[in-house]
Amino acid sequence: MKTVRTSIPQATADLLLFANRHRCCICHEPRKPVQIHHIDGNPNDHAWNSLAILCLDHHSDVTGSQGFGRNYRPQEIRLCKQNWEEQCRIWHETHDEDADDDDSNLEPMTTFYKRLILKENQIESYRFELGEGDELVFTFSSDEPIDFLIMAQTEYELWSNDEDAEIEDEDEGIMARHDSFEAPSEGWWAIVFHNPYEEPADLEYDIATWPAE
Repeated sequence: MKTVRTSIPQATADLLLFANRHRCCICHEPRKPVQIHHIDGNPNDHAWNSLAILCLDHHSDVTGSQGFGRNYRPQEIRLCKQNWEEQCRIWHETHDEDADDDDSNLEPMTTFYKRLILKENQIESYRFELGEGDELVFTFSSDEPIDFLIMAQTEYELWSNDEDAEIEDEDEGIMARHDSFEAPSEGWWAIVFHNPYEEPADLEYDIATWPAE
């Protein structure tokens, strides 16, 4: 019987991403899409100590049934999590936001992590104020096809009114994507998940905006 997954409380997801600086607890690399991993494999256990932030590469390693993935046992993930969260705690306590250091550009400006059921004809959209060269880094997965779009906010207003719009990035009938988008100009940009299909889609996504390098 298929396990029915429940959503991680949004407050828990937000705090977890902040506590880990939106980085994988194994590789610590910035500007990589991440996922929230259930350490014991129970998708309904949302206790803090049962959740770890992993990049897509290491999430595949951890959940894989062959090869390198077998080297990551749950206790090892917990130790990586605890060690990294302690490093992040110290960084948050000592970092001066006004300081001119190389690490200041290695923090996301905004982050979103969410899981929801996207019903037929439902639209889930967010807008972001980006400078030229700023990046949207994102990952999402769905159990049913959806449409994914990125466009300027002014174009989104046209598109949402069924008028002709210039779309920067569009994928139709897609179930997963891990990618980034660099803003070609300063302004407000919209990222859109749309389900024009009959079947409701169980959608999970992570979005982070990063300053230009």
